[in-house]
Amino acid sequence: MKDESAGQGKHPVEAFDLRNPLPVDRLLSHLGYVHIAFKGQIYTLRQTRNDKLILTK
Repeated sequence: MKDESAGQGKHPVEAFDLRNPLPVDRLLSHLGYVHIAFKGQIYTLRQTRNDKLILTK
């Protein structure tokens, strides 16, 4: 019997082919930013109104 409660409230994770460029709209979603964990630090990658990308700590 399948447990229907598993994974509720979580966004589905899509598999990406890392040999090809990742479209920024898939990475940033509708929020316009994504948090990235790297070596114990959290960074924010966001898209500006001028369609530039900014990575901040």
